[in-house]
Parts: sequence; structure tokens; C-alpha cells
Amino acid sequence: MSIGQLRITQYPVTFDNATLEKYRSMIRQGQKFPALLIVPHDDGFLIWDGHHRYFAALLESLEDVPVKVHVTQSTPAPP
Repeated sequence: MSIGQLRITQYPVTFDNATLEKYRSMIRQGQKFPALLIVPHDDGFLIWDGHHRYFAALLESLEDVPVKVHVTQSTPAPP
């Protein structure tokens, strides 16, 4: 999914630098990392789980990231 469609949900975002660096290293080495768990919201998606992976992807200039869409009864399924 395009990283531009995702919005963070943790304010303020706190980081474990070791975790962030682990994901950045994985990206640089061409390894896949676990999908971000997202939920539909307005015209995009909110990150439910995966903020470290999201910011690692941003810092490494990725355009797309793996995601799993979580749909509840109160959120419509994505198109």
C-alpha cells in the first residue's frame, strides 16, 4: 500500500531506537518485515500496529509497505 495513505495514531509517538534501527536494517538488506495492521478511516487508513515499521519505511524512502487491513463492524471494507 502507498505509504501516503497511512496516518499515525499514537501521539506523541515514542520510539525504541533499537527496534526502529532493526527495521531500517531489514529494509536496507532487502528483507521483508511484518505487515502493518491498519484500519480504514475517512479517505485513508490509520496505523493500528506498526509505527516503528512505518517510520523505518519513511526514513528509508519506501513508497509502499506491506499491510493487513482490519475491518470491524463499524468500518466498511476497503474497495
